[in-house]
Amino acid sequence: MPMYCFDLNAPFNLRIDEIQSKEFVYFKLPETSESGLENSIEQMAEALTKQSSKVFLASSNYSSAFVKSLINKYDFKWAGLALSSAEELNGYSEKWIPQISMNSTAEKIAETTLTLFQKFSLPFVFFDVEGAPDKARIDLVKKVFSILRKNNFRQKIYFSFNNPYLEEWNLKSQNIFSGLTTVHLDLSNKCTHSCVFCGIWGPDFIEEMKSQSNGQLTEQYKSFINRQMPFDKTEEILNSIPETVQKVQFGGAGDPLTHPQWYSIIKNWRERGLIVEVLTNFEYPSFEEIEALHSLSRGRKNFSFLINVSAATAEVYKTIRPRQSEETFKKVLANIQHAHKLRVRDGYGLALTIVNIINSQNYKEAVAMVELAHALGVGLWLKPVELHSDIHHKYAIPSADIDHYRDILKAAAKRAVELNVELALEDMLNEHIQGDEDLYKKISCSVGYTYARFEVDGTLRPCCISPQSMGNVFQTSLGNVWNSSEYEEWRKKFLQINETHFHLKDESYNFCKMCPHIPLNRHADKLLNKVRS
Repeated sequence: MPMYCFDLNAPFNLRIDEIQSKEFVYFKLPETSESGLENSIEQMAEALTKQSSKVFLASSNYSSAFVKSLINKYDFKWAGLALSSAEELNGYSEKWIPQISMNSTAEKIAETTLTLFQKFSLPFVFFDVEGAPDKARIDLVKKVFSILRKNNFRQKIYFSFNNPYLEEWNLKSQNIFSGLTTVHLDLSNKCTHSCVFCGIWGPDFIEEMKSQSNGQLTEQYKSFINRQMPFDKTEEILNSIPETVQKVQFGGAGDPLTHPQWYSIIKNWRERGLIVEVLTNFEYPSFEEIEALHSLSRGRKNFSFLINVSAATAEVYKTIRPRQSEETFKKVLANIQHAHKLRVRDGYGLALTIVNIINSQNYKEAVAMVELAHALGVGLWLKPVELHSDIHHKYAIPSADIDHYRDILKAAAKRAVELNVELALEDMLNEHIQGDEDLYKKISCSVGYTYARFEVDGTLRPCCISPQSMGNVFQTSLGNVWNSSEYEEWRKKFLQINETHFHLKDESYNFCKMCPHIPLNRHADKLLNKVRS
C-alpha cells in the first residue's frame, strides 16, 4: 500500500510509532457502531493525529455525531463524506473530502466530479469502489475518465485506499488522475567520477564534445553538466505529487549527493513516508552524514542506496574511473562498511546494494563482485552496460567473447547462491545469460501511468531513458503536464505490445531491453490480463 491504512473492518499489523510526520494515513472506522468501541477509536485517533499531520478519517456509515466529535477533538487533516451529487456538499467544511458513489451513469459521475472541483477548493476526491474490479465497473470508470479528459480535467481522483485491489483498479481503469506510484528526481548533473561508459561525464564522450567545438566544451554543455535543481523546486514537486506515490528515486545525469542540500531534500521526502532509493557513487558523504541517514532509516518503509562500484579491485576501479584513485575506492568501501556496521548494531538501517555495470573492462570480475558484496554484507546488481553512442562500442562485450562472458555470469549467479548474496533484478540477469533479452517486446509498458522522471531543469519525461519531453513543471503545473494530450498519446502507444520503442533504429542502443522497469511491467501485465467475472 502507498500509505498507512488502518481499516477497523479488517485485520491489520501496523505500528503507529513508525509513521512519518507527513505521511498520508487512511483511518477507516467500522461500518456499524459497536458498544464500548468508541473509547478505543478515540485513543487510536489521538495517537494517529499526534504522529502524522496528514490523517484522513474515512467515516463510512458510522454515527455522524461521533464522527463530528472526533473531527472537533482531534487534528484530522481530512474526513470523508459519502455523496452521489454535488449538491450534497453544500455547507462544506474544508476538512470534508467527497467520496463519490459509483451507482450512477458515467455522465452523471463525471458531471458531479467537475461540479465539485468548480465549486470547492478540494485537494482530491475519492471514487467509492469496493472489492476486485470487474469488466462492467472498469468500463464505467474508464468512460468517466474519458469524459473528464475531454473537459481538460487536471485534478486528483483516488480509489479507496483500503481496497486490497487498488493497484489493479488504477491499472485497468488507466487512472492517470492518481495512478502515479514512483517518482524519479534528478537533483544534480554534477559528478566527479567520469565513468568511461557514461554518456555525459565519460572521458571519451567529453573529448567527442570538445572535438565538435574547436577543442573546448561549449558554454551550453558546461551549463548543463553543472546544473542542479533548486531546493525550492524539489519542495514544489514534493507538494504537487499525489498521495498514491510510494517511492522516490534520486539519481539521473549526475550524482545526487553532489547537491549542496542533498540531506535536507532526502529528509523532507523521507518524512512524506516514501520508500527512498538513492543512486550514487557513495564517495561524498562523511561518517557523520551516514549516521544521520541511518537515523532516517528507522520504520517500515525501505531506505536504500544503489552504489555504483563496478569494480572488485582498486586496479579495475581506476580503469573504469581514470580520474579517481585507489584512495577513492577505499573511501567508498569504508562508507559502505560503516553503514552496514550501523545496521548490524541497531537491527535496522540503510539497505545497500552495490552495482556492477558490466562492460568490456570489468566483466571478468563478476564472480569477485559477488565475493565483495558478501564481504561487505550487501546486495549486488549485475547490470549490463547501456551504450550511449558509437564511441562507447568499445565498452560492449566483444562478440567473440560472448560465450565466455555468459559463462562468467553463470558462475557469478551460482556463487551468489553459495554465499547467500541477494542479486537485484535476478530474473533479468538470467534472461541476459540465456540470451533471451526481448521480454520488453512481449509485454506492454505501463510506466506512463505509474512513473515520472523530473530532470534538474523541470523537464518531465515518462521514463528514465525516454528522450521525449512531456513538458516542464517549472513553467506549468504537474497536473497540466501529466494530463496533457502529448502524454496521453505516449501512453496509448506504449500500452501496445511490440509498438515502436525508443531505440529500435539500432539494436546496439536499444535501452528498452535493459529497462529496470521490466519486472514492474511484467507484474502490471499480469494484473491487466487477469480476467474477473
